[in-house]
Amino acid sequence: GHGLMDLVGYEKYFRGMLEDYPLPEEMMQQSLKAIENLPKPKLVRSGKW
Repeated sequence: GHGLMDLVGYEKYFRGMLEDYPLPEEMMQQSLKAIENLPKPKLVRSGKW
């Protein structure tokens, strides 16, 4: 987003007031399962590397 709507979030971030939230493993697996059939990006190489 453009950040105008979450100024409180920025304020908390800059003051060090945000807490890390460990994502439960079950929720991580559900999220990965939900996207497993989505198209994958194609790896394209320019030949320069």
